[in-house]
Amino acid sequence: MSANDYKHLFGPVQSSRLGRSLGIDLVPLKTCTYNCLYCQLGASAKTTQERREYVSAAEIISEVKSWLAKGGEADYLTLSGSGEPTLNCRLGKIIEGIKGLGSGIPLAVITNGSLLCRPEVRDELMGADVVLPSLDAVDEESFRAINRPLEALEYDRILAGLRDFSLVFRGEIWLEVFLLAGVNDSDQHIEKLAALLETISADKIQLNTVSRPAGEQVERVSHRRLEEIRQRLGDKAEVIVGGEKERPYGAVNSS
Repeated sequence: MSANDYKHLFGPVQSSRLGRSLGIDLVPLKTCTYNCLYCQLGASAKTTQERREYVSAAEIISEVKSWLAKGGEADYLTLSGSGEPTLNCRLGKIIEGIKGLGSGIPLAVITNGSLLCRPEVRDELMGADVVLPSLDAVDEESFRAINRPLEALEYDRILAGLRDFSLVFRGEIWLEVFLLAGVNDSDQHIEKLAALLETISADKIQLNTVSRPAGEQVERVSHRRLEEIRQRLGDKAEVIVGGEKERPYGAVNSS
């Protein structure tokens, strides 16, 4: 069952992390707190940290309900897609409403983690089954270079928010690390990353790299190097390539 006929649903797409994943957009295209060097959508036109109801919670829940009623099947219902889902101030109500449909399909949230420093965001995510945040940088300098966030966002606060969330969340946390050749794959960077990861209670550490053209000139990390990094980061680490960002961005809200 495809989601072609819906405004805010896409797929299901085949995800290297979540199997058949029905994507659910909570914000307009490229509405994000970051302007990541590797983003497939290119430079951000709507970088913001303002939380508001960008997309109607009632409309999203209605679309998911309709999709399920028409026989829709997926391994996960995934809040992700065109921007940062935690920017939607109705995130908690959306999670509650979708879970209340009783489909039995687990709910995942893919987030860059930038707003986990806010207690209300952490609270709203508690109803999810899996949260997949990102951590690409190891300090303020690499954070600015890789994720290119809003000026007001501070690396230490974001890292602290991720740690706090990992201590209280009852579902699973799958932490994605997006690696770029010559940017954050050096031995020095990985050593710092390994030390940071020991302070975060994640169930999985998922290593990703460029799998399709990105918005700017960035180079993928070789499989050999990814495997070396995986071994350095321990038993929780695994290599993924592609991930849930696989969607037909050229045709927004279609599959």
